[in-house]
Parts: sequence; C-alpha cells; structure tokens
Amino acid sequence: MNTWPKNKRGKSRDSVMDSGYHLAAVLETVGEGIVTIDSVGTVIMVNREFENIWGYKRDEIIGMDLAVLMPEKYRGAHKAGMKRYLDTREAVVLGRRLELEGLRKDGSVFPLGIRITETEINGILFFTAAVRDLTDVKKAAKLLHDEARLRKQNEVLLELANSEAIEEGDLDAILIKVTEAVTKTLEVERANIWLYNEDRTRIHCIEQYEAGSGEHSDGAELSASDFPTYFKALQNERIIAAHDASTDPRTSEFKESYLEPLGIASMLDAPIRLKGRMIGLICHEHMGPQRTWTLEDQNFAGSIADLISLALEARERKRMEKSLRESEEKFRTLVENTYDYIYEASIDGKFLYLSSKHKDILGYDPQEFIGRDIFELIYPEDRPAVMTEFQKIISTSTSGHAVYRYRHKNGSWLWFEATGRPYVTMGGKTRILIFSREITERKNAEEALNETLSHLSRKNRYETIISAVTRSVHQSTNLENVLENAVQAISENIEKADSVSIYFVEGEEAVLKAHRGYVDWYINRVSRIPYPRGYAWKVIMDEKPRYCPDVETDTAIGPAGRELGIKCYLSLPILYAGKTIGTININSFQTGAFDDEELKLLEIVGDQISVAIGNARQKWALQEAMSEVEMLKKRLKSKERYAAEDDAGELKFEGIIGKSFLLRKAVFMVEQLAPADSAVLIKGGAGTGKHLFAETIHKMSVRAENPFVRISLNGNDEGHAEKRLFGFEEKGVNSNALSLSIGSIELANKGTVYIRNVDGLSLKAQRSLLGILQERQFVRPGSSRVIKADVRVIAGVSGGLEGSVEDGLFLEDLYNELSGSQIILPSLNERMEDVPLLTQHFIQKYGNRPGKELKHISQHVLNNFDSYDWSENVRQLENIIKEAVSALGD
Repeated sequence: MNTWPKNKRGKSRDSVMDSGYHLAAVLETVGEGIVTIDSVGTVIMVNREFENIWGYKRDEIIGMDLAVLMPEKYRGAHKAGMKRYLDTREAVVLGRRLELEGLRKDGSVFPLGIRITETEINGILFFTAAVRDLTDVKKAAKLLHDEARLRKQNEVLLELANSEAIEEGDLDAILIKVTEAVTKTLEVERANIWLYNEDRTRIHCIEQYEAGSGEHSDGAELSASDFPTYFKALQNERIIAAHDASTDPRTSEFKESYLEPLGIASMLDAPIRLKGRMIGLICHEHMGPQRTWTLEDQNFAGSIADLISLALEARERKRMEKSLRESEEKFRTLVENTYDYIYEASIDGKFLYLSSKHKDILGYDPQEFIGRDIFELIYPEDRPAVMTEFQKIISTSTSGHAVYRYRHKNGSWLWFEATGRPYVTMGGKTRILIFSREITERKNAEEALNETLSHLSRKNRYETIISAVTRSVHQSTNLENVLENAVQAISENIEKADSVSIYFVEGEEAVLKAHRGYVDWYINRVSRIPYPRGYAWKVIMDEKPRYCPDVETDTAIGPAGRELGIKCYLSLPILYAGKTIGTININSFQTGAFDDEELKLLEIVGDQISVAIGNARQKWALQEAMSEVEMLKKRLKSKERYAAEDDAGELKFEGIIGKSFLLRKAVFMVEQLAPADSAVLIKGGAGTGKHLFAETIHKMSVRAENPFVRISLNGNDEGHAEKRLFGFEEKGVNSNALSLSIGSIELANKGTVYIRNVDGLSLKAQRSLLGILQERQFVRPGSSRVIKADVRVIAGVSGGLEGSVEDGLFLEDLYNELSGSQIILPSLNERMEDVPLLTQHFIQKYGNRPGKELKHISQHVLNNFDSYDWSENVRQLENIIKEAVSALGD
C-alpha cells in the first residue's frame, strides 16, 4: 500500500488531502462570497455565496474577467490598480476593507464590502477576495441616520421652544439661536429670516447667518413686484421645497440675480404666519450638489417658522403679561363657576381634569374620575356615537359635537350636549378640551314639542295661506288673481286637501271661479252648477258652513263628486254686504280629513275674499283717480323744467323769483342735488318757499314723471300724522275683514314725497322713516307685513334740528341721513334786492283781473318795503299785494 510522504511538519499526504477537502467545505458554507483571480484578473474560483450575491452560476463566472462584475465607473481604476501593483509591488488595497459597488447579472448595482489578499503558488500570483453584500447594512445605517436626524430636529425644536429668549420676548436673541440651529441641523450653508414691510410690497432681511464664516448680518431687501411667482407661492403654500432651485418654477426667478452668483443649488422656504396672515419667511439655502428635502426637513422648517411666529407674539405677550395675570384668576373663576362643566381628556379617552361643576351637576367629586374612562358612565345606546365623534376629533384635528345621556351618582340619567376641540401642549401631546352642558330640561321640552309638532306645522302652513291671501288682497284689485292665489295657497298648505274650489253665484247658477286638484272631465261637469244641485247650493241657501266627514252619510254631494272619489268635504259661504254670494270648498279623498282648524282658516280666507270683492268694485273709482293723476303728470311734464337767467340776471325757476346771491346759492344746490336720489333737507322759515324748492328738485330728477306727494305735519296728534304718512290696517270688530288705508309713502311710489315740518314726527314714525331711507321698506301701522318703498324723501323744517337731536326728540341717525344733503333758504329780509321782482310778479298774478287792474306800485311804496320787517317772508309780501288788489274792487 502506497503512502504519502510526510511533509516537513510530519503530516502525511492523506492528512493534507483531508485538509483540502475540509477547506473546500468551509468555503462553501461561509457567509461571505469568496473569489480567486489570477494576475490578469480572470476568475478561477468562486464559492456558493459569491454565486448567490451576483446571480451567476459558477460555470458562468469561471474564466470571466472580474471587471465585468463591476459597474462601468470602477473598471478602469481596477485594471490600472492591478497593473500598478504588478509593476511596483506596492500594496495599496491589499488587506484593507473597502466599500465599492457590484453589478449583478440582472443589471442592478449594490453596495459591497471587500477585503483582498495575495497568494503566490509555484511562482504564480493569485488574489483572493472576501465579499459581503452591504445593501441591508446601508439601509439600516440610513434608517439610523434619518432617525438620528429626526431626533436631532425634535431636540432642536424643543430646545428653541423652551428658550428663555422666547419666553422673555427677546426677538434678536431668538433669531440668532434659530439661524445657527437650523444651519447646523439641516446642514445648510445659510439661513435668513425676512419680514414684510407695512404695505407688503417688499420683504426685509432681519437676520442672516452663514455657517462657513459664522457671521450674522441683516438689511437686504427684495421687492414683491420683481419676483411675483415666488411671492404668490409663499401666500398659497405651506412650504416651498425647491430641490433644484434654478429650475423650480417657484424659485427660478432668482436664478441669475441670486442663485448662480452665490452658488445656491437648493432652497427650503417656510412662510411665517401670524394670526393666519403671512408676515414673512425663513429661507434655508444649500450650496453644492442639489439637495432633496425630505418630508421631515420640510416639517422641521415649518415648525421653525411657527417658532418665529411665537417669538414675534412673545413681544406683545410681554406687554400683556400684567393684564393676563390679573385675568388669570377671573378665568379660573369663570371656568369653575360657569353653567357648563369643563373637562380635559387624553387621546386614549382618559380624564385628565374636571371642573368643580362636575360635582354640582353629576354628584361626583372630580378627583374620583382622574384617569378613568370618559365613556364609562355614558348611556350604552349613546356610547358608540360619542366614541365615533371623539375619534373624529383626534383624526381630523377639528371640533366635534355630541348629545348623550350620562348617569348621575343617584342613578338617574341626565342629557348633555358637549363640544370638544383638540389642542397640542407645549410638550407636543394632543389633548381634548370638552365643554359640556346639561340639557335635560331642554330635551324634555323637545319631546313635548315633538308631540305638538304636527299641530304647529299645520298652524304655520295655515298662517302661510292667510299671509298669501292677505298679501294678494292688499297688492291687487284684480279679483281673479286674488282667487287664484287663494286656491293655490290652500292646495299647497292643507295637507289632506286634494282639491279646492271657489264658486260665485251668477243668476241661478253657481259658477266655478278658481280651482286646484280637479281633472278635466270633472271641471266640465261642475263648472256651472244650476240651482239647487250639490252641496255648494246647500251652503249658499243655508248661509252657514257645512262639514261632511264621510260622504257615505251625506245626501247633498252630487254624483260627480262621488265619482271623483271625494270622501270628505268642508264648504263655507262667502259673504259680501250681508249676503251670501258664493262658497269656498275643500275636498279630500280621506274620511274625517278636516276639523275646526280648517273651518277657522276658511272663515278668514272668506273674509279676505269679501275684501277683495269690495276692492274690485272700487276699481273703476281708482281708475278714474289714476286718470286724474296721469293728467296732472302730463301738465307737470309740459312745464319748463330748467333754470335760466334773463338779461337782468333774474332767476326764472318755476315760481322761484329773484336774483340775490343767497337765492342763487340755494338754486345752485337744487341743480346739484336734483339728479341724485338721496334724501334732501330744506331749511327755511315759514313762507320762504320750501315746497317750491322741493317740487323743483322732483321735476329736475329722474323721478319727474312719477308722483310728487306733499304732506304737512301741523301739530296733529302723533298717531294721525303716522297714519297719513304710512297708512294703516284695521281689522273689523265683528269680522276678520281688514280696512286698508294707503299712506303718502305708498302714493308716492317711484316718485318723491315732501314732508313739511318733519320735526313734528313722533319717534316711532321717525324710526319708520329711517327704515325707508336705509332699507327702502317699512311696516304699515296695524300690520306686520314689510312693504317695499321706492321713494325719494325731501324734508322741510323751519328751524334747525340740532337742538331736537340733543334733547332726544329727533333721532340722530335720521338727522344724519337727512342732513347729508341740505338746502338753506334765505329769509326775505336777507334778500331785500328781490322785493321789487317779487312785487312785480305778484302784481301780474293778481292784478290782471277785470275791474282790478294794478300795473305797478309806486317807488314810494317800494321804498317803504325796503325798511319793512318781512318776518313772514315771501308769503307776507304776496298777501299784501293780494289785499291791495282786492281793495281796488271795494
């Protein structure tokens, strides 16, 4: 048997062979990839882990150039390094752990760690490398780095938030701390803080820090008009994270003037907002390769901006600390003594604080509940909804509301209404602040209310009917419209009324005048009902209401009604001038559909129809009155509507005679104010012609073709004056019929109303007039209906209103509305130069009558006029001339 000679250490060949097999087995099981190459870089051996790492089969790798397993960027350096080592034998990488990248068979690149050793066998040089895939290691390292970075950001935020500079309101100190902290934390070169100027046209740098030089500076300015896109983005976005600031559309405006000269590659800008308004920003500028801002970076920047807002607020807070301290005790007293009880909960639903009202309302000491579940004593059926609302508050960070029952210590259940709102503590913990109010009595009242809801709903609908019919009666003299509105309102608002009709007696027929809910064939059969068929004629003849809850027991209803399917009807007579002239009827396809409520309703509707009939019968009288108004309008329109001067400078302005400066001034104001539509106040003594000026303003305005209504308040009782101005409504003593009177305001609709002696209005009437001036509407005395008033108001007053305002006799708001446009008329004593012109005017007016010719007055008389006291103004002069003319005939 042949034996292997022992080697120098005495080992046999078998031992060496065993060692070789053992080494091969070890290479196949180690956790690193093993590869051996020759001196030209050819792979001559790999283990199984190397196959797993690169994705090749062993027979694919053997004989391959090792450079193929590297990314392209490493191949040149690899070949150059091998050549350099073979030429110089100066080891550079041998024995060192290197971090490179590998190229798998599928083309993916991965990080790897490699250690290379050299072996020489029989003069031949070999290199063996142990390789490890570092993908998972790199990921773990990145996660650790990100976690550390986030932790660092949070630590910085907490440190800054707890800084004494913020607490003391030292803005300069906190800005220095902020800029130094953010450059270090975000690893940027520069950080700067900007604030808007007062008109928000520029931003001013109040703090800038450069990490490289460690220098702080300020004073730079930017104009908003030079960078519109950037400033718009600041207004609309929470964060501007410009990874590539030169191409990002929000920041690219800065490329040539700012980014490229300073070498800024990336920008992270966060607007600073104070009380919801953006007042500035903090900008983080990264130089060098482009920077990708992570979500954590952006949130950090936003939080820093919020901290700066806190610093700005701190200055104001320091000024208010004294008053806040004084208010603290008041607030605590308020919380503890408010009708509500207040508690604070953690996001896991545990009580953290309860006000003392908890014991007053529920019988429990607040300390009994600290740490306990807030849902514990809620009524089981209410608990799921409350818990859902609580979770919604947490998830959406918005207020929530819930109504639920809570158990009193005595075992009874009380109703509560609660509102919860989340807030974040300085330590970053979310808390829920809840305001809860006991509403047991209210809930009991709601239950009682629900029991009568049907009745109240029906009452509201019936009031709608009455309102609609009454409004129709008051707004129209067209009887047909009133009837149509009545049946429409009844049909829409009496739930069980399937059809409605109104009949009028014409000769020996009851004629259908208005209806809802009838089909065509039925209308054809019942449009004219001859005497005495049907229940309508029964009601007309009996002159009293008729209610049939079930037509099966009725003999008055006709066959058409039965065929239509009527099961129940209610019919009331319509009276006018003491006679029954028709009926109003409601029918239902259900038995027992109506009761006393519908009966009372139809009585009111019937009364209003009676009023409408009366209005219609007065229609011709109203039309005649309107014809007269139209004639007056045409006459007014035919008059001259302009002011002019003759050669002597005399004003000829529809009865306004004179040439004095003060009169011209008043006429000038007329010309200025007439085209407007505002209220006008005319001040002047008795007899100065206030009504002439008011009418002239009307004729020169856009309302000239519409009515001019004059009303004088001459010391009559206040109620009478109010009725004359606004009209009135009165309900009859023995019926529900309304008596209606139209006031001057409505008569002047779309025109002008002149109120003489406006200071004679009562305070109540003044408030109504103020409503017309401010809101174009008023409520007629005796009614609750709002009436629109498209009218211009001109007010006259003999003296001033200021004293009445001071004495509380005239509303200040009304005075302000009227006095905004004023015309002051001079007394005749103030314009004596107009006496001759006025005298001649009145001579022509009264002196050209048969037997009473007066051509002129002597100069002697005129001279006496100059020294006369014209205390009653123009009217006094007119009366003197009139008496003089009359005396000629005596």
